[in-house]
Amino acid sequence: MVDLDGTERAEESGRVTVWVNTEHDGKAEEVRIERGRWTLTIPRSRKLTFSGLWLGGKCLLVGEGGFGEGISIPNDGSVTIRGKVLPNTTFRVVDAASGAELTDVDVVTGRDYPPENTIHPTGQPNGVESVSSKRPSPIDIRWAEGSETRLRYWVRAPGHAWATFEFEHKKVGNSW
Repeated sequence: MVDLDGTERAEESGRVTVWVNTEHDGKAEEVRIERGRWTLTIPRSRKLTFSGLWLGGKCLLVGEGGFGEGISIPNDGSVTIRGKVLPNTTFRVVDAASGAELTDVDVVTGRDYPPENTIHPTGQPNGVESVSSKRPSPIDIRWAEGSETRLRYWVRAPGHAWATFEFEHKKVGNSW
């Protein structure tokens, strides 16, 4: 785990989804990580990719796009997974006419990729997840998707319609 300040923390515990890939498909295996170590018994001929890396209670980005590159298992059978913590993002939700920060704001995100450009979150094929409920603006948003960093959000406040936008979490506050 690489924290926001660049500190590597190799002794964290958590979980990861390991995708065990053949030439034509893959199977997801949920694996526990204890104090920086994990094990999984698979044929050496398979390639691995990773998503959903959670260590120390934080969701981490594996590789540039969230899954990391498919890697072959080396002769010694040892594979290291490195993930970066992405910084929180602050969403400011304001009244268009007055510019005043709104209260009782709801924020949801869709679980579909690529995100659909719909003006209302109802009816998303895989549903939505509440990110924040009934909170005043500004709202700190923590990336917690595990694989995709470009997400669609919908926001609303009492007396206002849903508004929607796409947001790329890895471009904010990170140097790549």
